[in-house]
Amino acid sequence: MATHLFSTTSIAAAMLLAAEPASAAEPAPPAESATSDAQAAGQGDDGISDIIVTARRKEERMQTVPVAVSAVTQEQIAGRGNFEVTDLKYTVPGLNASEGFGGSRNQFIFTLRGQSQAGGTLFPAVVTYFAEVPVLKLNRGQFFDLESVQVLRGPQGTLFGRVTDGGNVMVAPQRPVDRFEGYVEAKTGSYDLRGVAGAINIPLVPEKLLLRGAFDVNRRDGYTRNVGSGQKLDDVHYDSARISLLFKPTDEFENTLIYNYNSVDENGTSNKLNGFNPLGLLAILNGPAFSAQMQADLAAQQALGPRAVNIGSPVWGDNYGLYSKAKNHYVINKTIFNINDNLQIKNVLAYVYFKNHYGSDFDGSSLVVVDVPNLYHPDPEFYKEQWSEDLQIQGTAFDGTLNYTLGTYWDWQKVPGEAENFSVSQLGIPLQRLVISYPKTRSRAVYGQIGYDLSSLLPGLKLDAGLRYTKDSVKASFANYLGFAFTDADLSADAMPHGQCVTNLADYPTMIAVASVPCTRAEQSSSAVTGTFGFSYQIDPRKLIYAKVSRGYRPGGINTVSTGGVVPTYSPEYDLSFEVGAKLDYNIGSMRARTNIAAYTDRFTDIQANVNQIGPGGVAAVIITNAAEARIKGIELEQTLVPFEGMTLNATWAYTNARYLNKLSPSELETACPSNPLTNPIAGIGFCPLNPLPSTPKHMVNLAAQYSLPLPESVGEVTIGGSLYYRSEFPEFFTLPGQRVAPLTLLNLDVTWKRVFGSRVDATLFATNVTNKTYIVQPSALLAASSYGISTATYGEPRMWGLKLRYSFGAE
Repeated sequence: MATHLFSTTSIAAAMLLAAEPASAAEPAPPAESATSDAQAAGQGDDGISDIIVTARRKEERMQTVPVAVSAVTQEQIAGRGNFEVTDLKYTVPGLNASEGFGGSRNQFIFTLRGQSQAGGTLFPAVVTYFAEVPVLKLNRGQFFDLESVQVLRGPQGTLFGRVTDGGNVMVAPQRPVDRFEGYVEAKTGSYDLRGVAGAINIPLVPEKLLLRGAFDVNRRDGYTRNVGSGQKLDDVHYDSARISLLFKPTDEFENTLIYNYNSVDENGTSNKLNGFNPLGLLAILNGPAFSAQMQADLAAQQALGPRAVNIGSPVWGDNYGLYSKAKNHYVINKTIFNINDNLQIKNVLAYVYFKNHYGSDFDGSSLVVVDVPNLYHPDPEFYKEQWSEDLQIQGTAFDGTLNYTLGTYWDWQKVPGEAENFSVSQLGIPLQRLVISYPKTRSRAVYGQIGYDLSSLLPGLKLDAGLRYTKDSVKASFANYLGFAFTDADLSADAMPHGQCVTNLADYPTMIAVASVPCTRAEQSSSAVTGTFGFSYQIDPRKLIYAKVSRGYRPGGINTVSTGGVVPTYSPEYDLSFEVGAKLDYNIGSMRARTNIAAYTDRFTDIQANVNQIGPGGVAAVIITNAAEARIKGIELEQTLVPFEGMTLNATWAYTNARYLNKLSPSELETACPSNPLTNPIAGIGFCPLNPLPSTPKHMVNLAAQYSLPLPESVGEVTIGGSLYYRSEFPEFFTLPGQRVAPLTLLNLDVTWKRVFGSRVDATLFATNVTNKTYIVQPSALLAASSYGISTATYGEPRMWGLKLRYSFGAE
């Protein structure tokens, strides 16, 4: 690691020293509350965009912010043609977005700098934001009519929102503006892609009352055929709409009200059986005849190839129990009051409603082995509502030498109705399982950060320091029910307490009383002091270096999904992060270049992880516990080069060296990490520190190029672009030691024609996975003899192409 760090920072230093003198860049315009939350300020004379970001809750030039932040602009989103959250990996170094987690492509797990989320935790390491509000999930269909998507890497929380130890993904929708304008667009493409979207901006009362409405409707057939039901899985089907109303009665006061709606109704996600262990738990419990069936099904599934499966069962209805549904509502109110030129009050109040449920086939076979047909009993699997309030004061003092932010944050979450996770398993006999979980969480915090200009000591030197106190609490009622599933009567709606947390199990004779866990209540609270401290040095208007230390935190919680009567709580997780970085704009001869680089080392303690534990009666339980410590080191590089007019080259690279610290004795290590987990029937109890961190490739690289053709203005602007993405092998969730997802290289191409022949029409032709690579995006390798003994996989999208046309109207 030291060699990598030395060589990379040496390259950056060489660029800095070799850079030719250049005229000072224009200073950033003063922040105005009515301007965009985040935007590309425009392409400079050097061909490199000057990006305005709100990483610190105020508008600043990205090149002057001493924070590792990446911004995806609206222009980049439009160039993708069909932008999804997983496309962020093409722009943001080190960001991995795993789709298909839990059996649905609408389940995304973000990983930054080795930090992600254990299954069943209430709080992720990477927090997602929409319009400055922390939200629990980002679904398909949220990425329309946007200003930008910003990603902050490393611990956050001294300036806004929730505290985190991994980073933030921040989605900023377009704000209403004081002019009549809008657009409509349509797209078509492979797999019967069709979509319409649009927006209209109306100044109801010029400069005082501004309205913006937008919508996005998208359809695409699935690319994986389920031979049993005839359905096409892995399809796209969502409807989204947004209304924003900006009220600005005076220059000092403004209020923005946003309502965002998103609905998803898809056929479900494919999950293919690609491995079976005859020594695993399923084989042992179900006997030789079952093992023979599974072996035959494995051969049949493999013969179908990656784009066909035979999963689910007709007992779950016409759709074979497979589907993905969601309805989400966001109501956000943001108020800004500028008391004077040096003092501003901002308040963000929000209500967020999530209702997501899906059905999946966990075992990936045509047999009812571990099916999750939640639609059979239609209580949602994920059902939450959230209120949040973020109040802050921003100001400057001492003639601008000191700037400060002081704030309070509060949020409250609960399950507003009946919810459950329903599954049917073949464990010697057919059994049904219900997991009922009703957590209520509350988070309260005070925070503050100052920036102090030390130019009196050294011109360009600044100090940044922040502190936060957070108190979190969770109360939960939960239950785990196990019942027989021999007959249709056993599976009837009243045979089990669907959606209900009950203590009297005698009312439900189908249930197995000795194995079911009746309604249990538990509480857990945690608190932490976190913060950041660092210096930055603006060498000149085009070059910045910085160093900082930060402490992050993730709240503790309750194991509401544990089985076998295991009901422990788990404690907070902490991170101590050291980071140095540079943001450099410079010349190489006549070429313009930009290098943004950050190197970090993080020490994590009390990491929240899934482990196997033996509960009462010898029943195994998967729980969350503070299992380990980890050391994570890395480098993140963003490079831009303009070799000549019209041509722009971009590259990102993330190097991550992540490992758990082993503190187990040899005997404990053999139990948790057996030398041969495929044959050891009592292995895998506890946490294996020899496992690599999930979803963390050692290398992630993206190379991109764009060339604007030298055409007359009457023809329009034609840009040809492409990107080549590479990630090295990496482990996913639930994989065995030594197992990896194979390395991946993807090629994407696009052509954008703006102002076609001087008209108001823009056209984008795009193609993804041009070489038609077959690759796994979500494996679930439970092949160990002490586990189910099955391995399944969800595959990524095949080659796709599309054409998008946009017509803009109103003000230029």
